[in-house]
Amino acid sequence: MPRLSSPLALTSLAAAAALTLAGCGGGAGADVEIGTEPPASFTQPSWALPIAPVGTWLTSLQNESVRVDVYQVAIAQSPEDSSWADGDTPLFVAGDPVVTLQYILTNVGETDVMLQSGEAQTRFNYAGSDLVSIPAEHHLSDLVESQGVSTASIDHSIEPSSPEHEMPLAAGESSSWATAYWYDTGVEASLNVEVPQFADGEWDYDNHVIDAFTEFELQAP
Repeated sequence: MPRLSSPLALTSLAAAAALTLAGCGGGAGADVEIGTEPPASFTQPSWALPIAPVGTWLTSLQNESVRVDVYQVAIAQSPEDSSWADGDTPLFVAGDPVVTLQYILTNVGETDVMLQSGEAQTRFNYAGSDLVSIPAEHHLSDLVESQGVSTASIDHSIEPSSPEHEMPLAAGESSSWATAYWYDTGVEASLNVEVPQFADGEWDYDNHVIDAFTEFELQAP
């Protein structure tokens, strides 16, 4: 796949590459279990939007601290062109299929886990892709939310907006968010999940609460 560009693409791809290198450092990549079934229920923290799994459960990744469940919400026709392009050619055009994935992160440990903006860092990709990851289509938030899921985890009617958004997740609590991506038919998908450690008021991108990878198949529309 060719390298993509957009008004923010070069910055976004550079950041993603940096995250890839960070994920190769210290952290919690060992002893990760891939789940075989979804949890029965979730408990949200006071700062989060309500959590309701939507669609088909695909997979989960879990270590001693956190678990991340992945649901395929829907495959739908995009109402707009992709915001990412190879030169003047967008990754997809209006009417092409996009897939929405919902992520639900749960603290399965015994101590609080701090999350940036209430979320983990995720990199979704397809087998054979030349990209660091398939870019998230944040401009399709109206489509995503029409499918019954939110693109953000934080309830801003309760939690005022702030540039830091260092959100604590207590033991047993979960947060949820969803993202739309270009849909590639019949290609195996992969996901990398990272949560950097937070200590002494700062993020440590060399060490992680979790840094895990898994492969799975999307459900055909």
